[in-house]
Order: sequence, then structure tokens, then C-alpha cells
Amino acid sequence: MVEHQESFNPQTYWEDRLRAYPGITGVGYLGFSPQFVEMQYYVRQLQVERILQQVGLTDLAQASVLDVGSGTGIWLDFWHRHGAKHVTGLDFAQPSIDRLKQQFPDDQVIQADLSVIPLPLAVTAQFDIISAFDVLLHIVDPDRLRCAIANLAAHCAPGGRLLISDPITCGHGYVPKFAYAVHNKVRTLAEYRAILMEYSFEIEVFQPATVFLNNPLEATSYLAFLAYKACWKITRLWGRSRRWSQLIGPHAARWDQIACRLCTGHRAPTAKVLLARKRH
Repeated sequence: MVEHQESFNPQTYWEDRLRAYPGITGVGYLGFSPQFVEMQYYVRQLQVERILQQVGLTDLAQASVLDVGSGTGIWLDFWHRHGAKHVTGLDFAQPSIDRLKQQFPDDQVIQADLSVIPLPLAVTAQFDIISAFDVLLHIVDPDRLRCAIANLAAHCAPGGRLLISDPITCGHGYVPKFAYAVHNKVRTLAEYRAILMEYSFEIEVFQPATVFLNNPLEATSYLAFLAYKACWKITRLWGRSRRWSQLIGPHAARWDQIACRLCTGHRAPTAKVLLARKRH
């Protein structure tokens, strides 16, 4: 594993990246078509909907939601479509803030670094749901991650839910060694559970975010890992083409959803979604 550079500045990295790639591809895998990235988000949203239904969060008419790392606004739109009463967005990249304020003029949009205490929110601000999708992996320093979780805990209402989607490994089978990029960090479920428990969160649900539509991180065996890896290599070929993404994408999404229903979070090969509840 390569060591993370001490000089790495996440805010500068993301602002430069989003200026170079202002659309949806800037927040996904670079080089893929917009249609493919949209499909990845679509599949993940279906999984989040399943989890919300599983814990009975189907009526959000009185719910307040904080979405962290709002980026292009995909998840802000998700919470609005599901009827949340109040939606607040948070991001630290200026290009994202500019975009979000135009797209969601009625929402509170805050520019802040999640890993800096305190957040520029009212001390009394409490949210029923906090979502942090593909965010915490980009906080590579463990001390800054601790600050981020402390911030989330400070603004999550007692009994409220925290939703996280990240590349999380469980270690049940084969887990290869990775040379991670400077801007991300893959962590284990045990690491997440320990720090969440420290800040009064208890994991309630742990499910796949996807099975086939992301880079595999682990598998039940080495041969299974090679199969997932081969599938991902093929996906990367057609995923770079707008035309092939439009043709193959809907079928791939359906197969992935079937796989997500058959696969537990602990056996999923790639990114996962966890829902944690804050104790009273």
C-alpha cells in the first residue's frame, strides 16, 4: 500500500477536479460515460430505498436531512423526491457550492470541511437523517475521520439515522492488498463499527451498494475474486462508451439488483451501504 502524501490537500484536489470535470463524471470514475455514472447512482439509490423500507423510513414528511458531500446534488434531489421536509447540503468544494445554490435555491447549502470541528451549523441543529455517500473514504487521515464522525454525531438527533456508502471490506475470504490512490482510503467494517460505537451509533443494516458495477475489493475465494475482476474489466470497456452504456446499462442494472438481493453485505465484493442509529 502506498503511503498517503502529507501534502495532499483534499479541498484543492476536488476543486481542481470538479473544475476540469464539471458534470456527473467528475464525482465518479474518471473516463466513464455520463450514462454509466448515472446508472451507478441509480443502482445505489435503489439499494438505499430498500434499506429505508427495511427500517420503516417510508414517510419522511416530517424529517430533516443533512446530506454531506452533496457534489452535483444527486442525493439532495433523492431526498426531495422522497418527501423530506427539510434538506440541507454540505460540501467543501467551491464549484459544488456554486452549482448547488443554483439548483436548490430553497435549501440551506453550507460550505464546510466535514473533518473540521465545529461545523458552521447552529449548535442546536439536529437532523433525523444524515447521508454521507462516497465521502468518508476521501478522509484519509484517521484523526480527521474521527473529527468527521464527531461532527456527524453532534448533529444527528437521538434515534436519528446515519447512512454511509463507501468501499468497506469485511475480510470473509480473499482480500487482496491494494495500492490506494492518494485521495481515498478503504476501511474495514470493524474499523467503522468501532468508531461509530464510540460516538453512540449502532449499525442496524449492512447491505451491498452494488455487486458487479464497481471495482471488487474482496471475495469469498481467490477464484471468485478473479471472476469479479474479469467482470469489472469488461464493464470498464463498455462503460466508457455512451452508446454501449445506453444499450447495456439497463440490463446490467437489473442483473446487479438481483445480485444485491441474493448477496449479503458481508459477502458483497465491492462497495457497501450501512445504516446506523444514534442511541438516545
